[in-house]
Amino acid sequence: MKTLIPLAIAFGLMIPLAHADKKTEPAKEKPVAADTKKPEPKTKEATTDKKKVTKPAELSESDKALLADAKKEADALTPTQHTKLMELLNKGDAKSLEAVDGIGEVRAKNIIAKRPFAKAEDAAMVDGVGIETFKNLCASVKGEAKPAKPVTEKPKAPVKPAAPEKPATPKKPN
Repeated sequence: MKTLIPLAIAFGLMIPLAHADKKTEPAKEKPVAADTKKPEPKTKEATTDKKKVTKPAELSESDKALLADAKKEADALTPTQHTKLMELLNKGDAKSLEAVDGIGEVRAKNIIAKRPFAKAEDAAMVDGVGIETFKNLCASVKGEAKPAKPVTEKPKAPVKPAAPEKPATPKKPN
């Protein structure tokens, strides 16, 4: 019994030392086989919590020019104005977007559908928006914007006066 106790103590001290050696050694990474990699998709996909956004792999020259013009407009904004623009684009409701000259119900819905915007100039790429509407957005956060044109009803066609009634002709007796 006297020999078992010292052996148990010695054995009990060796186990933690053996585990301590394993902790100090850096973990070796397993090599990844080349055939187990997933193929890259042809389009880049950015995943958000709410929706899946697919971006084209490359932009056309006209789209690149549009983005460059929009970036110049966005860069002309102060940091406070840029923050207001990003809040309008990413959080503004349809009514606040429609308050900007050139944005109606359809464009507001298109902007809302393309959220979230990482950069302000990306809003110029939304269907129906373009550079002029983007300039109006920038002007609205600067306080330089002219108010949106009020929606007016189409003028009704003039009503033609009714033709004077012809006097009734008496029926001839038979």
